[in-house]
Amino acid sequence: MKESGKIRRIASSVIIGVLAVQIALLSQAQAQATKSGNAAPVAQTSAPPATGNVDWSRAVVDSTMKRNPNPSELGSWAYARALFLIGEYMVWKRTGDPRYFQYVKGWVDAHVDAQGNLDHKIDSLDSMLPGNLLLLMYQETKEEKYKLAADKIRQSFNNYPRTVDGGFWHATGTSRQHQLWLDGVFMSMPFLVRYGRLFGDNPYANDEAAKQLVVYASHLHSSEGLLYHAYDESGSSVWADPMTHHSAEFWGRAMGWFGMTLIDVLEVLPASDPKRSQLIAILQDLVHGLAKYQDSQTGLWYQVIDKGSAQGNWLETSSSSMYSYVISMAVRRGYVDKSYDAVAKKGYRGVLTKLSLDADGMANITDICEGTNVADVNYYFARKRNTNDFHGLGAFLIMNEHFLTSASAMELTSPPRKTLKLSITNPTNQSRVEDVVLKVADIRHTVPDFAAEAATVSASETATPGKDSSVKTGAETPSQADDLDGDGKADELAFQIDLQPKQTRVVTIAYGSTGIFAAPQSGYPKRTDAKFAKHYDGMGWESETIAWRLYFDKRNAIDLWGKKKQGLYLETFAQPDYKYQEESPLARDIYNVGKSLGAGGVGAWIDGHAVPVSEVNDRKWRIVSAGPVRSIVEFSMTDGRLVTVRLLSPAVSRSGPGSAVMNIARASTALVISPWWRDSRANLISRKWTAMRLVRWPSGGIKWYSRGPALRNHCPIRTLVWPCWFRMLLPIASLPAILRTIW
Repeated sequence: MKESGKIRRIASSVIIGVLAVQIALLSQAQAQATKSGNAAPVAQTSAPPATGNVDWSRAVVDSTMKRNPNPSELGSWAYARALFLIGEYMVWKRTGDPRYFQYVKGWVDAHVDAQGNLDHKIDSLDSMLPGNLLLLMYQETKEEKYKLAADKIRQSFNNYPRTVDGGFWHATGTSRQHQLWLDGVFMSMPFLVRYGRLFGDNPYANDEAAKQLVVYASHLHSSEGLLYHAYDESGSSVWADPMTHHSAEFWGRAMGWFGMTLIDVLEVLPASDPKRSQLIAILQDLVHGLAKYQDSQTGLWYQVIDKGSAQGNWLETSSSSMYSYVISMAVRRGYVDKSYDAVAKKGYRGVLTKLSLDADGMANITDICEGTNVADVNYYFARKRNTNDFHGLGAFLIMNEHFLTSASAMELTSPPRKTLKLSITNPTNQSRVEDVVLKVADIRHTVPDFAAEAATVSASETATPGKDSSVKTGAETPSQADDLDGDGKADELAFQIDLQPKQTRVVTIAYGSTGIFAAPQSGYPKRTDAKFAKHYDGMGWESETIAWRLYFDKRNAIDLWGKKKQGLYLETFAQPDYKYQEESPLARDIYNVGKSLGAGGVGAWIDGHAVPVSEVNDRKWRIVSAGPVRSIVEFSMTDGRLVTVRLLSPAVSRSGPGSAVMNIARASTALVISPWWRDSRANLISRKWTAMRLVRWPSGGIKWYSRGPALRNHCPIRTLVWPCWFRMLLPIASLPAILRTIW
């Protein structure tokens, strides 16, 4: 790896250097492996330990390949085989075993010719699922035939028949017309959103996938959160209820298909999508319903999920695998409470009891339901309980790879990600938690395709910047992409990093696969918040250790709560009956002392004088962001000139109300913070006020100091644990153009 010109700049009292941009070796399949004898692409190899002494994913794949040594003879263009091969692809991504990639490619090549023609008609949703493998093969090899074939499947959506409200029929044949089966969304929608991500068709693909899930749920959702197997718009099917037109039973694998589709689509659906909250609510209901009917002894689920005690019902493996994966991902992404993690892990352990090695060392998975239509309860009970059925093999591999890697199926099949490496050095003799804020525009001077929304940040413990190629990436650290101007695009990427005295750490920022938008940052615990509330007279913003507020009137004073118990409490403080100015087990209003009002107010330093912002014509507020790393609130006040104040609260703060960025039109850019005094006779704002000036330090920070007694008088308060001077950082303003050409 070539060093990047030793770029260094002092910013926020730390030295930040750009080391390199590189491509993570998730895929290097650019060698055009068109013949089965060619070397397979190289996958990243960082295999975690398998359960016990057996890597069950490898055991299942190896055994299946031994039973079916020629991939071209594995079978026709069918969804169950494709599901297994998608799982095998995931195992290849983890292990790097070239045999796995060649096997998957061999099956696909048996069904598509050099011109991208498939040997199967696309006349049902089932026939679309194998299209995922076309996308994965194109992603790895860039062979045009795979894209041409995928294009044909994508084009089939344009004229595919729908119900009146837009749901895709399960198939175009006479026996499936007008019908919506839960199975169908997984047969079609993961392909569609992967296609959108790979070829820039996201607007249609994401909207269509979300719409289909909502339409299907509208017909099949029950009050318990469970979903009926199918719906017939015409009502002519023998299984269709005369009134609702849906089937009567909650069949296990059908809900597994639907749940996995919810997870896949939420992985790529932008956080701002209007249907996202609706899909999360559907998923939450489903997880709640599944947890209710989990078998308490085995951790598995029954073939007909809500009839566990019925004679003839049996514990089914493929659906249990799907449920365990869905629930675990829902917990990991923060869609449901963490208590459901125990449900997922119990299900995972239960599925593992269905695996065994025979005398020849071959892996076997038992109690897998065969392919199933829609019918009555006895039909479901009577389905064959197969061993090594592809439905179960594929479902198991998706689940197992998730539990081994903590990644979703979308992540495990995503295009390769690029990485940007930064070195961050603490030149001081003190430990610190450093706020790092990177401007997206600055990064794009060097990396035009950088996308902060999909970025993840990880940091090594120690590193030598000049030897970045040997640095091992550390644990992922929470990061936050913020849209500052409201245009729907991230302007900054923020994170915090612990630094020991004189320590250098290498930070790796992985980006790319912008279709996976919401996944990376939505799973981090929220550690800051912001809320405007009439009860406490204005805007509040907080970390887990301290909360601040700005009086939204002519007083314009900043106040704070010192917290005895860590947590986010603005919602509590905002309740009309909560006495926030009194001592409580949570916190107390520190600056409610004597005649003082708050820690200061906002003003401008103009022509050598501090001018307070008090009487103005108009005041506006906006919460810019509130997330795992920081909350940002913005105030705009006008009176002939515009004053814009932006304050933020980092998740971990050394002191002060956080960082401040203030822009004043037609006024000096030097700024002041000023404490106010209340007139004891009229309880009005006095013109006697103590100036507190923001002075920029050479290190890039500012010092907040007082020329009056207000803060000194407040220092004896026991809950005020920091010194009587405050240091504020300006991370947004103090990291200008830290990047340039790096190769």
